[in-house]
Amino acid sequence: MHPALSSIGQTLRAVLVVGVVTGVLGVGAVAHAADKLSGEWNLALISDAGGRPFDDLLRFKAGAVGSDFFQKKGFAPAAYDTVEPRFGPIQFNSTTRSDTGQLTWQGTVLADSIEGTVVWTDAGGTKISWSFKGTRKE
Repeated sequence: MHPALSSIGQTLRAVLVVGVVTGVLGVGAVAHAADKLSGEWNLALISDAGGRPFDDLLRFKAGAVGSDFFQKKGFAPAAYDTVEPRFGPIQFNSTTRSDTGQLTWQGTVLADSIEGTVVWTDAGGTKISWSFKGTRKE
């Protein structure tokens, strides 16, 4: 075999190994973030338009997120995406749809604290938004 071909073969094998290792580590990082979110979270929500705050229970389970309050409004739990920086809070977002519109969750989790926003866009395009804060349910 020509020495140049041997060198190319070694380079391709090295690139393949790096790609496989990176892929495995990337999947592990997503699973790691999901494990940190998994469970139930007690939330206090307040409308950005004012009004009385109310309590809700947010659940991260089997790769989906959903809340008691919004499930009663027709929004089923939906898949969520996460970003877990090397340092700092985990960020998540999720969007689900129902006959009454679209619901989008965006938030951050640091240890046992959670905060973020949820926006309900009704079928006519009107948006209602809430800010939330909470803690992991014990």
